[in-house]
Amino acid sequence: MAQRSTYYTFTLLPDAAKAFLRRRASELCGLTLLFGGAALALALATYTPGDPSFDNATAAAPQNWLGAGGAIVADVVLQGLGVGGILLVLAPAAWAWRLIAHRGLPMWRLNLTILPVALLSVAMFASSMPAPDAWPLRVGLGGWLGDLMLHLLYKGAATVHIHLALAPARLIALILAVALAGLSLGLSRYEWIVIGRLCRWAGYFLARLGLLVAAALPRPRRAPKGAKAALPAARPTGPAKRVKARIEPRIEPRLGPPPPLRRARARAEPAPPAYAERAGRAGVL
Repeated sequence: MAQRSTYYTFTLLPDAAKAFLRRRASELCGLTLLFGGAALALALATYTPGDPSFDNATAAAPQNWLGAGGAIVADVVLQGLGVGGILLVLAPAAWAWRLIAHRGLPMWRLNLTILPVALLSVAMFASSMPAPDAWPLRVGLGGWLGDLMLHLLYKGAATVHIHLALAPARLIALILAVALAGLSLGLSRYEWIVIGRLCRWAGYFLARLGLLVAAALPRPRRAPKGAKAALPAARPTGPAKRVKARIEPRIEPRLGPPPPLRRARARAEPAPPAYAERAGRAGVL
């Protein structure tokens, strides 16, 4: 008769305790990512080109709020990725949200793999945009990595005999940046819908706030009808120009014999009535 053997697994902690520790570890990892992203955002927001860094040797005190370390990190991120470095703030924030909310990162390996490619795509799209005058760096908005990726895109199109203009290159970079950045964040479809609704509500709130502020501001007084507003005297900016006086037309008398006068027609007086003629005759008699 066969004997059945029973195996018992020895566990140090019960399942409830394991689940509790697993949740606390997830929350701790999420808070770590959140604080790291917030620190990077603060370093980027307080970046000053004159702070000490790898390409700027100076003895001046750093103006960055995180000190010399924050100045160096911000300089490296902006020099390399430019505006694309903001994805290094958004990705940890999205991962931290999912870990703190106990939703997990089921495809965390895929998210980590796509993140570098997404950074390059966002930097390439930023490099395709014109840099404003207030941009403090010599490189473009995408850093030197974005400029390099854009150059490689043009060179790759030229190898297949395709003349790629700026607008199609910008469109390709935008599609790649949006698709890869969305995959690297690791958010679900429902979370994207919630983000869209929040953006819509924020836009509505800002629009209403702008209308309220515009209504609260004092309006300029309008001049009454028929009254012309006094315009400030224009200052001459160049040499004075001679203004010719306007010559009014003069009517000269016509020379020559005067025109012949027209004779007035004599009016025919009405004949006296018959009784007046009789009365005259009687008086004479």
